[in-house]
Amino acid sequence: MIDFYDSYNQYKTYSTPSLHAKIIRQFDREFWQPTNCTADFSVLEIGCGTGLFLSYLRHKGVQNFTGLDSDAELKNFIPAEVLAHFKNVNILDDGERAALNQKFDVIV
Repeated sequence: MIDFYDSYNQYKTYSTPSLHAKIIRQFDREFWQPTNCTADFSVLEIGCGTGLFLSYLRHKGVQNFTGLDSDAELKNFIPAEVLAHFKNVNILDDGERAALNQKFDVIV
């Protein structure tokens, strides 16, 4: 049986994201406002990809946030200012060991 991610790895390309005003407005509308989020919230993002949403959280002043993704290669593309908040974890296998010894106000 062919593993989806093994075949996907042959074709994918990543680039470091840029946080633009349009993206900020979109995340404000789709996340910040509906959740009544504040900079005091703690946020966990499962499947953070290249870290665009993590950059958004930093932009909004959130201090306590973590992004998880199973692809170790992503650490080469996540913006430097949020890289310390990235954890390479296969959530299906390592979810309980993902150093998540804390509670989060919001999980996305």
